[in-house]
Formats: sequence, C-alpha cells, structure tokens
Amino acid sequence: MGKEYVPYWQKLKDPRWQRKRLEIMERDGFACVVCRDKVSPLTVHHGYYEKGLEPWEYPSETLWTLCESCHDIETEQRVRVERIVGHIRPGLATGNLCQNMESLVKDFDENMGLLKDAHAEDVAALRRLEPTEAQQ
Repeated sequence: MGKEYVPYWQKLKDPRWQRKRLEIMERDGFACVVCRDKVSPLTVHHGYYEKGLEPWEYPSETLWTLCESCHDIETEQRVRVERIVGHIRPGLATGNLCQNMESLVKDFDENMGLLKDAHAEDVAALRRLEPTEAQQ
C-alpha cells in the first residue's frame, strides 16, 4: 500500500521540521544569511528539492535562514537557473561527458556569475528601498 499524501504546508507543521528549522535558525544566529536582517520574518530556505525527501531530511548545509525579501530573490534566481539548465540540449551531460563537460561548466560558471551579480543588485536595491531596523 502506498504512502498517504500529505500536503507540503502540513509537513512544515511536523515536529521534525520544526526542530530542524530551529536548528538552522540557531546556527545562522536568527538572522538572514544574505542581508543579516534580524527584524523581518525569517524562513528556512531549501537549496534544492528532491522527490521523496521530507523537508527535515535535507542536509543542514543545504538549508539557510532568509528574510522574506531575500527568499523571494532566491526563489526568482532558482527560476533563472532552471531556465539556464532548460537550455542544455538533452544528452549533453550524459553523452560523451569528457568532450562536453568543459563547455557545460564554462557556460554554467558564466551564468552563475550573472546570477550572483543580479542577486547583489537586488539586495542593494532592497536595502535602498526598505531599510530595516537591523540596518539603521
């Protein structure tokens, strides 16, 4: 018999997730790891999702405390990365890997640099628009 479906939002109420969430927030000093905001509502961000893993089963090094603004930016960046990956021709990463890997890594590094720059600009813009008590 299969596992009973539990909506994701309901899993976030599970005591195992609540413990993991608290552990991550404590590790990060109850501050956003991007902008260091301690005043805005905080969330724990999953660096990736994998089918079959429960929210509390991810390695701690792939979870980060983010304020709502930085979480929104990170979510948009994930969409950008998925668009980049979506342009990789099927078979490129699984074909003759030795011939294609250098090009694949170069393209990925260039696009990640663009994403990092865009993220820094987004965070700077947020700081100019909405200074928090933690930044004043």
